[in-house]
Order: sequence, then C-alpha cells, then structure tokens
Amino acid sequence: MTTLSNGNNAGLVFGLDLDDCVVKSEHRALTEAHRYYTSVVAPELGLPNPGDLDTFIKNHPGMTFRGIVSDNCQRNGVPISEEQLARFASEEKSRIMDNFRREGLEATPGTEIALAYLTQNNIAHPIVTSSAYDRALVSIEAAKLVQYFDRDTVYSAQGHTYHGDPKPNPGIYHHAFNNYSEGSVLIAEEDSKSGATAAVAAGAFVIGNVGALRTVDAQVDRMKLLLEIGASIVLNNNESLIRLVEHLRGYEDPYSRAGVESYLAKGSFLPSFVASEGREGRTVWLSRRIY
Repeated sequence: MTTLSNGNNAGLVFGLDLDDCVVKSEHRALTEAHRYYTSVVAPELGLPNPGDLDTFIKNHPGMTFRGIVSDNCQRNGVPISEEQLARFASEEKSRIMDNFRREGLEATPGTEIALAYLTQNNIAHPIVTSSAYDRALVSIEAAKLVQYFDRDTVYSAQGHTYHGDPKPNPGIYHHAFNNYSEGSVLIAEEDSKSGATAAVAAGAFVIGNVGALRTVDAQVDRMKLLLEIGASIVLNNNESLIRLVEHLRGYEDPYSRAGVESYLAKGSFLPSFVASEGREGRTVWLSRRIY
C-alpha cells in the first residue's frame, strides 16, 4: 500500500467507514454470516433459526458477528463462553475473507475517483471500522483500492493498534482522530445507525452514504434514519466528496468547525440534488434525484 502522511494540508480529515461506504461488502458478508450462523452456530447452541437472509440482515444492521451471536444468546437465555464467542467470530471472519479473496469486491459508487482526488491532494482519509483489521485489509485489496490507503491509517476496533468495543461506541473514532492535528476538522462518512451514532458521539460532522443500498426505497429509509441520528448531509455517490472539498477550500482557509458547519448546511456543492427537511429544521441534500 502507498505510504501516506498523516499530514493534512486542507485542514480536513475524512474518517471513512469501510463496509458499504468504501466497498460494497455488507450484503456479501451478511450472506456468509447467515449461512454459517444457520448451519453451524444456531444448531450447536440450540438457538432458534434466524429466518431468511432478508430477516437476518434487517435484524442485525451494522453489528459484528460476535455481537450478533451474543445478542441472540442473551435474548434467548442461552449461555455462551468467551471461548465459544471467539471461535465463532474467528471462523465467520475466515469464511468472509475467503469469499472476498475468491470473488473480489466492488467499490461503492464514485469511491475510486474520490479516493484518487483525496490521495493526490494529500487530504487525510483513514478507514475507521468495526471490522477486524485483517478483514479490512483483505476488503481493500479485493476491491483493488490498495493504492489509496496506508496500513497504518486503517483503524479497526479489532485492530493491530487498538482493541475496544465496536461502533456505536465512539472509541475507535477517538483513537483514529487522535492521530491527526488538533486543529483539523473531523468529518466521518457512515452508512449505518451504529456507525453514525459513534461518529456523532466522537464529535465529528457526519456525512451519510446510502449508495450501496440496492433500492430507492431502502436509500430513502436509510437517509431518514441517518438524518435523525445527526448526519449533516446524505450522499449516494462518493464523487460528491470532491465537490465538497473544492467548495470548502474556496469558502474558508484555514478551516474552522463553524465555517464547515455553515457550508455543509447549504448543501449547494452538489451537482444535482433533492431537498429534504432534516432534524432541527436543517435543509439536507442528496447527491442525485431519487424521488
């Protein structure tokens, strides 16, 4: 991977969630998790069948496999040891990584052009994820995005430099952002409830990304959820990040939280948009018409 400095000449740091913000991986990972949970975990522990894939996905948004197993055991009164949890989580991770290596991954819409822009302009864009560190590296490699990230700026809640609770706990965001200068303006891009909650708690501006979702209805529903949590804007194509940076550069330098907040509220950096009333009466924008 290309070595990138933690320096940030634009005064901005984009903390990028990995799954379904940078790579289209959530559906594939949950498909593999559902297969393993249904065929191995539930029978071994005596847990009820979790239902079909759509039900499984709906019931476990943004959760780690360890969290899924632990949550279902707690709700069904089934005891489980730390050793069992660790074994299930390790096997599920191995199966997903093998799937990603074998079949590859797609980047989310507009991601590669946005990453090329951020890299060329030396704008910090660390990965901030609940996924295991080794799985995150495999995901980046499977999507052929290795040239845009440094291994030391892939921050994982199950990582080589940090081990803590996954999102919605904000700890991984605090850990990642502490590696950048105190005066930087921190922006997080998230697609899920747990991720957005963590980013808000960490004090970052939150950009929602719904581009990996498969239907317009799903995009609209997720947009509304992310706005309720506190996202400033919601995109469905990461190319809009380029417009955001270009306009922020012309708006204020050096950047301040107040200046960035004011400009994010306008939403006018997007090439085409649809307006929607967000929380606290703010006008929020999508990056293309979806109604």
